[in-house]
Amino acid sequence: MVRAATGLGEAAFLAALEEAHRARLLLEVAGSPQTINAPAGGNPSAITVIPGLGTEATAAGADDALMLDGRGFVAETNATHLFLVTGGHLGTPTAAACPEGITRAAVLELAAGAGIPNAAGDYSLIQFYAADEVFVTGTMGGLTPVTRLDGRHIGSGWPGPVTKRLTDLFADLTARTGTVLT
Repeated sequence: MVRAATGLGEAAFLAALEEAHRARLLLEVAGSPQTINAPAGGNPSAITVIPGLGTEATAAGADDALMLDGRGFVAETNATHLFLVTGGHLGTPTAAACPEGITRAAVLELAAGAGIPNAAGDYSLIQFYAADEVFVTGTMGGLTPVTRLDGRHIGSGWPGPVTKRLTDLFADLTARTGTVLT
């Protein structure tokens, strides 16, 4: 959805994203006994599956379920990595409780190249609620704005300028270096 909208003008971009991603916290903790960990050789604390979590998110009216690490910090969603923007600064949870992610790494590189300050760190749920912008990244979805989290509007409730800038940079990167799948 996002890649298709990036060539449009600002009004059309915002309209196309009006029904942007929703995430809901379902009290699942990355690394809890309900999780199935990555195979041997991978990140031993990386989560690959939490049985039924996506179904619970859908039943709760969300697109994804947000997961916390064992210390209570935001880790990832059941399907994507999370980013927040506060005061123009881009942040993403560490990969301590989730896989590194190719798209996540690409976004961090693009942000650094564009002069957008960024850091991986420990971020609380409250910091995500109070963020100016939130978006998720994934192999299939690229960058997708999150406009609501647990029913709360993020920032203005619309995709913000940093999300838009990184979406455009990512679309350019994939157009130049990606492989078209048919």
